Order: sequence, then C-alpha cells, then structure tokens
Amino acid sequence: MDDKAPLADTIETLRRWYHSSAAFCKFHEAIISVPKCATQALERNDEGHILTKAQLNTVLIPIAGELKEVEMLAHDEAMRTLGELTSPGLTWTKALEEIAIIAQRFSQLFKARMDADVAVYLWNKVLVAKVCYKLLFATVSQTEMDKALRPAFTAFKRCLSFQTRGTSNGLIHACGFGEIWHRLNIDRLSTLLRCLESRRETLRQAAQAMLHAELLWNPTRSGILEEPYNWERGWSKGWVGQLRQWMMKMNIKVHGCTGLQPRRHGDKLLIDLVSSDEDKAGLHGGWEPIAGSVLAFRSSHSDGATSNTVGGWLMEESVEQAHHR
Repeated sequence: MDDKAPLADTIETLRRWYHSSAAFCKFHEAIISVPKCATQALERNDEGHILTKAQLNTVLIPIAGELKEVEMLAHDEAMRTLGELTSPGLTWTKALEEIAIIAQRFSQLFKARMDADVAVYLWNKVLVAKVCYKLLFATVSQTEMDKALRPAFTAFKRCLSFQTRGTSNGLIHACGFGEIWHRLNIDRLSTLLRCLESRRETLRQAAQAMLHAELLWNPTRSGILEEPYNWERGWSKGWVGQLRQWMMKMNIKVHGCTGLQPRRHGDKLLIDLVSSDEDKAGLHGGWEPIAGSVLAFRSSHSDGATSNTVGGWLMEESVEQAHHR
C-alpha cells in the first residue's frame, strides 16, 4: 500500500490511476496522505515548447467524497520517491545529511546506559535498515558514509567496551560489529537481481537500463556483472559502477546478463583488438557509443578495406560496399 510510484504516458492516464488507487485504498480502509503525494509531467505544445506547471491540467484524487488536488512539480524539479530524490543531476549531499541526523540520534541512545547485546541489536536491526534504505541507490563512497555515521559508531564502540581511539575500526568490523558498507552492497546486488527477474516489465526494464548504461561505459561481449572491473577506465559515476568495484574486491560474479550485441555477421568489438587495461581505457575514450550512428573513426587496411565504429563495434567492409552504401 505504501510508496507507489506510477509511470504514465499522459496526464489523463495518471488521473485515472489516482482514481483507481483511491478506490483501492477506500476498499482496504487505507488512509491517503495528500501532502505526501506529488506528480510530475513533461508535456509540449504544438510548437514543441515545454508546458509550465500553470499550463498543465491539475491531477485530482477523490477522498471522502471530495476531490483533493495533488501537488504538481516542474519537470526538472527533484521529486522524492521511495525515500530518495529521483533527479539524476543532484548530488547525494541531502541523503548524507539525513544519515548524519540519524547517526546523532543513535549516538544519544548509545551514550545512555545500555547493555552490549541491546546496542548490537539496535545497530543491526534498526540503524542498518535505516542506512540501507536511504543509501540503496545513492552514489556515495564508503568514506563519505563512515564520516556521516562517525558519531553513532564512536558511541557504539563505547557500548562494546572498545577504546574509541585505540581500537581499529577495521578490526571491529572484522569481528562482526558495526559493519554497514558490505551489507549495503549486498542489498544493492540482491535488489538488482530481483528487479532483473521480476514479473513486472517496468522493473526489469529499469534494471536493464542501469546495466546498459554501465555497459556503454565499459563495453564487453559478456555480461557487465561478470566482467572484471577496469580500474584504468575509471568510475562511471553510477551506483552500478560502485557495485562492480565492490563485487571485484569480493570476487563475486553474476552470469546471465547480455553484453554488447553485434549488428551484423563478422562485427568485431573494439576492445577485443587490445589486451591491456591501459589500452582499453584509452580506446574507450576514443569513441562515443551511440547506437545506429557511424562515428568519426576510420582506418585504412592493406587489403583495401575500411572500418567504421557503430555503437562500439568495428564493422569491416570492402571499398565496393562502402561506395554502394
């Protein structure tokens, strides 16, 4: 019942969804919180101009026999969905600030007289769940997360009778206390795999799009989750890239995902022409993988053939074929 995020092709379709959702909630005696509801749309007029919020038709939801207006946000304004901001152009400072507030609250709890067993239970069952929920799809580093959680972890160490300065945090984590980063990445990988195997087409396509974006950054014939991470290439700026870094350190591979597909018989992938990670990193930067476009990469062969790159694939053709094309 909680945290619904419908996707619709038109506002009219979204209106119908709100009416059916309201009827469903009424039947199950669920309470609808209108202040927590929001809609977002991008529509254009006949001239191709994007409509403003004032020009868009409002979305109404029936509650207790009355029609309540749902807040309409601009198309480029960030919307909080499932506990996270959906705008890809934003940084994750907001999420880290929320984690820091949670850490301060738990720090006060841990500073009170509390048994070690109770502190471990609160950390594992409550704090870890809150952090993983906030940072599940956030592109934050382990250093940034540890910095935000430092007040809570310092107080947690005192509850376990560890010295706050003399005891290594890594040693405490190795003993099974206070570790969150690995649990976060395990949740990320589990969520991604569940979405890839989901019966809902929207979830499957969203997960496949995340993998495809990573695949364009690190092209490979095999699945992106089974390919070794190219440290020379660098980070793709996405959470899937961070997940792949963690998977390589933990020696975890996931088979079954598709890689770049050839466009015709005999196509060759550019990275197959080189062997070292340094050469692959430089070769990746030499072209932009835009599907269906012949890019500015041509070379002459001794046999009189030319080569084009299309979507990262090396397409060989004879001079006669190039002339007819």
